[in-house]
Amino acid sequence: MRDKPVTLRLTIEEYEVLFEFMKERNCHTMSDAVRILLDNINNNKKQLTNDMNYHKELYEKKKKRIEELDKKEEEKKKIKESGNDLQKRAMEHLEKLRKSEM
Repeated sequence: MRDKPVTLRLTIEEYEVLFEFMKERNCHTMSDAVRILLDNINNNKKQLTNDMNYHKELYEKKKKRIEELDKKEEEKKKIKESGNDLQKRAMEHLEKLRKSEM
């Protein structure tokens, strides 16, 4: 199935570049050269999209890992603080017992 025809308005420089590209790729017509260029552009867009998605996933994983580490750190602090509270209460209790023995 053929694509519908499109008219390109090119400057002389653009035409020369397209003609050189046509010679490099051994294209028989200008439309073949343009088609190859458009395919390359579409493939590059797809690759960029894939790369962006990959890096987004990496970012999300790192973000999630950092959040997990932060939660663990907070839990450690809470345990340490609660341990300090228990230790203080135990010391107070021991002091009360000593006072009551005297």
